[in-house]
Order: sequence, then structure tokens, then C-alpha cells
Amino acid sequence: MVKTVKNVSMSLAIFLGIGLVTLIGTNPVSAATDETLSEDVTEPHIEQENGHEILVLSEDAYIPYAKTASGKEIDLDVILDQIEDGQLDPDSLTSESTSTSPKMVNESPLLTKNSAVRPMYSYLYRVYTESDSYQVNGTGQKITPTVYGPMSVSETTTVSTSNSYSANVGTDDIPKIKIGASFTFTTKNSASVRYSLDLKSGEHGYIKFFQLYNKTRGTLKTYSAGSGTSVLLETKSVTGQTPVILSNGVADGTVIPIIIR
Repeated sequence: MVKTVKNVSMSLAIFLGIGLVTLIGTNPVSAATDETLSEDVTEPHIEQENGHEILVLSEDAYIPYAKTASGKEIDLDVILDQIEDGQLDPDSLTSESTSTSPKMVNESPLLTKNSAVRPMYSYLYRVYTESDSYQVNGTGQKITPTVYGPMSVSETTTVSTSNSYSANVGTDDIPKIKIGASFTFTTKNSASVRYSLDLKSGEHGYIKFFQLYNKTRGTLKTYSAGSGTSVLLETKSVTGQTPVILSNGVADGTVIPIIIR
């Protein structure tokens, strides 16, 4: 009788042990949690709402349209492509920063110096040679306060504009870069931007503007000249950029309304 009880107890212990191992191995609670977490992550995508396309940035933020600063419609697929390519950061779009400073990066400039002796009675002169020029979007800036619906607004606002250069450019270098660039640097300190914003009840939003810049990249050489001799003193790679402003005074770029549900 004692032997039978022992056998039953051992069988029960083995059964319970196998069951516990099975539960730990599958961990259905953990699996369900992981699945729920993955479903909560919203990647930027385009969907239909009331017969119109919107670009969904997150669970509660979306872009209803995108336009140039002069009012020309930009396809939302273009904005989505820029997000997926890393040209536009969803976090910067939903950030309510009002910074207007253009972002310039010192692009690992080539810098060489010549230790040759400068000629007596010498003077310095600089020559900028452009290697290429292209257009870039600046850092997004919030150009309106946050407003709450229901409301509809369509207005023109003013944004600050300024030229900027890589960190290794000195004050005496700037005129030479302007002369050597294949485009004209603006002298204007401000420009206008048109926008519109439609908010339903329970929504709030604001406008982000991405200024378009003409950018030049090339080599700036500094010479010392005098007594019929010219000596190369320094060579460095530099960049400079200027806002694109249309003939009607409108700043060229991309206007993106951000709406939060």
C-alpha cells in the first residue's frame, strides 16, 4: 500500500513538472504582450479619410496636405518618400520647436597650409572655385502658434531669411564665395509664406515650414602676393547657402500642417 502511494506521488510530480515546463516554454502571456506592443507602433503611411488622402505620422498626428510656399499642391507620396529616405524626420515634424536657424554642417573641410615665406610688402587675396551647387531643404520651423478647433484659417505670414556658411568660413571669405557661386545670394532679411489650416472639434495643430536653399560647395584658396610673386598660403573646402525667394517675395519651400487628434 505504501509503495502504491509513493508511485502515485511520483507520477503526479512528474506530470506537474512537465506542465510547468510547457507553460514556461510557450509563455502565452509574454507572446500576447509582444504582439500587442508591435501592433501599437504606427509607421508613417497614407490612408483615406472622408474621401481624401492624409499622411498619418503617429496614432494621433497626421498631415492633411503639403504645399509650396506659393500655394502649389505637393503630393503626399513625395512627403512620405522624404520621410522614408530620412530627409524628413517624423519627430521634427511633430516637434513644436520655433527655431528658425538654418542648419549648416562643417563637412569635414579640407584644410592645407603652406609654410612658404610670404613676399615682402605682400597683400592677401582669396579665390573661390565652385565644385558643384544644388538645392537642400532647411530645418523645419514652426511658423504659427498652436491653434485649437473647430476653426479654419488661411493667411500669409513672414519668416526670417539669412545666408549661412560652413564653420570654417571667415568674414573675409564670404564676399569671395558670393562672387564664385553659380547663383546670387539674397540680401533680404525676410519673406512671406502662405498657409491654411482646417481643424475639426477636438483637434489642434500648427504649420511647419521647410525653407528651400541654394547651396554651393567648393574650394577657397588664400594667396599672398607682392613684389611680382604669389604664394599659396591656405586651401580649404567650404560651403555656403542662401534661401530661395521668388520674384513676388514669397519664400520657396514646403508648407506642412501638423494636426493632432
